[in-house]
Amino acid sequence: MYSLSRAMPLAADGTMTAFVGRLWRNSPPLTGVGILMLAVAIPSLIGVFADPRAITGAPAWLKPFKFAISTAIYGLTLAWVFGWLTDWPRTRRIVGWTTAIVFVLEVAIIDVQAWRGTTSHFNVSTPLDRTLFMVMGSAIMVQTVVSITVAVALWRQRFADRPLGWALRFGMTLTILGALTGPLMTRPTANQLARAGAAPSRRA
Repeated sequence: MYSLSRAMPLAADGTMTAFVGRLWRNSPPLTGVGILMLAVAIPSLIGVFADPRAITGAPAWLKPFKFAISTAIYGLTLAWVFGWLTDWPRTRRIVGWTTAIVFVLEVAIIDVQAWRGTTSHFNVSTPLDRTLFMVMGSAIMVQTVVSITVAVALWRQRFADRPLGWALRFGMTLTILGALTGPLMTRPTANQLARAGAAPSRRA
């Protein structure tokens, strides 16, 4: 088991390079995709100010920027959590690679849709838009399901630092429960159903 001093952000020599190196040893795919997303966020941020287009009232590149940052934070944080799962190499490998592939796919689609000047989520206006939205939804659901194995491993892992162990267990569990509410956002609201039902009569 890793001690707290071995897994906390700054290593013994206090350098960020040493910390990133430790994350890389925990999970190369998660660390790599985290660094990649931080790099991708830079042109998206530039686009927020350089591209005058707006999508649903917001700068076209604001959403790609936010997703790049959020996926970087999630990926690097999960790599850090893996530091306490030394007895679960297969879980780390499967979840790490699955998460990295899904995040690259998700952000790539979001960026493509921003470049096209349209929305990425809940967009079924054309066959292409519908397909991309379905791919995103399916991919993130796969990532959420495989992440359950991380929560299971954390609940089974013994921690010398018990408060830290409980924090990691509950944090990962709450993350998964929150992600599982995603499909609820695709359900039409009562107002949307009412408007859809009234639409034919208005056209008549």
